Amino acid sequence: MFQIVLALTSNIVKKLKNTWRNVHAGDLLILKSLKDTVSPEKNFLNLRKELGCIVASKGVIPFLALHLSDLIVNAERETFISSKLTSEKNEFDPEKLLNEEQLELQNSGEQLNYNLINLSKFKTISKILKTILRLIDWSRLYDFKVNSDILPKCLYVNSLNEDEMNYCFSQIKHP
Repeated sequence: MFQIVLALTSNIVKKLKNTWRNVHAGDLLILKSLKDTVSPEKNFLNLRKELGCIVASKGVIPFLALHLSDLIVNAERETFISSKLTSEKNEFDPEKLLNEEQLELQNSGEQLNYNLINLSKFKTISKILKTILRLIDWSRLYDFKVNSDILPKCLYVNSLNEDEMNYCFSQIKHP
């Protein structure tokens, strides 16, 4: 869907004004709906809503790019959070004592810095990976019907580069 929307909304295709005039209004509404669905606004909110409505029993083709992007963003979060333990009554919790050094700290009134593990980061990683695994599992339910005539053609389709597209566009007769 992403590739179709990107192709149909590319600058060179937008220039085909005569072609666009002949496209049925209902088809243009479908294209607008597809564009809205794959819009990157609000971290792909519309796409995430659609993915939330998946009927697992019908199968699914996972869109891993979205989840890989989430993993990359999450990886940028801090792994450790700095924390300070002091002997002040409102900040010091005797149950948090891990060794005798901390007990001495209580008596001295000094401050000791600790790095705490950012559990939220790891919970997020776990949630994303569970989602990916669930989608991969659901993908086994998707019933692919291979068309032996079309498959070899699709495997060898080449796309035009920008210069080739511009050349083709220049060859089109414009009224």
